[in-house]
Amino acid sequence: MTQWLYQKLKAVNKDQPEKHFANSASVLWMRALAKMLEDEAQVSKNLDKISINTVSQDSDYDFKLAHGYEALYKSYQNYNSLVALIKSDIPSVDIVRTAIVNWYYTVHFSAKASIYTHQKIREGKQNTHAGVAKAWAGQFSTDKKNLSPFALKVSSVEKAACEKQIAKMKSGSKINMNHFHGENEIETAEDALAVHLSYLNGTATGKRKDLQKRIKDDKEYALLATSHEKRKYTIKKWDKNPIGFLDLAYRFRVKTHYKDAFFFGYGSNDIELLERFVTDLELVARSFLKVSSRHIRTGFGEENWGQFVEDMEQENKLSTNFFH
Repeated sequence: MTQWLYQKLKAVNKDQPEKHFANSASVLWMRALAKMLEDEAQVSKNLDKISINTVSQDSDYDFKLAHGYEALYKSYQNYNSLVALIKSDIPSVDIVRTAIVNWYYTVHFSAKASIYTHQKIREGKQNTHAGVAKAWAGQFSTDKKNLSPFALKVSSVEKAACEKQIAKMKSGSKINMNHFHGENEIETAEDALAVHLSYLNGTATGKRKDLQKRIKDDKEYALLATSHEKRKYTIKKWDKNPIGFLDLAYRFRVKTHYKDAFFFGYGSNDIELLERFVTDLELVARSFLKVSSRHIRTGFGEENWGQFVEDMEQENKLSTNFFH
């Protein structure tokens, strides 16, 4: 029997992903992000435009500074591992799972670093993946503070509101991710934006369905008498859940490292596609780390940044020279 294990999985899992669709959306999304960030000169100009307020020197200042820079260094550790994997002679198919994890934690810790320039993260909700994602969407999803692909968000997962916001960002474009599941390549900025927005919409849809299930278990919801009251309660909950880049990153990690990971290495693999995929991971991770570095440098000032860079020159033993 060909593909014995896959056939066994299909027999017992009614939702077993098909290979063609399993990782297609995730690979396309990373390609779209890389396309939006590949012009390094333009990215550099846009980084120079990022503006955040200086962190106020209140009683929490030293806490924010220390943990902000610590999170930035943890992000850099993961980025360094990603670069080392790509530079090795190991085939992409052998490193792709680890590369995905390194990519995600580069983004996650970078976002935490940025958040420390706005608020303190204590143990609890804001130290969770969901907490960091919500804080990022609320504080950094503007072009003034970010690069375009990392700034885009929907403010609510309510279906009508979400679709209206996505349509506005598409500016009349009819292209979506389905256009690129075949042989069509992402070639233009419009193509890349369309794919990114499709992934944003898909993430919001998944979050809405997840919330719907949890809302129905709420005791408060169960006490409501009419369908109108229940609808109003549900929309209120949806409106408290913006979807930003960190939500997309988390969905990407779950899909590629857990749900659909089986197909990285099993069956026929497009080696050239995987090689480009891991290269795209590096470009996007590097760009995100640059954004957070700008937040930290601006928020805590040039003097602290200079001391951090000097400390890196003396104490850092990792091979990738990122901070300079």
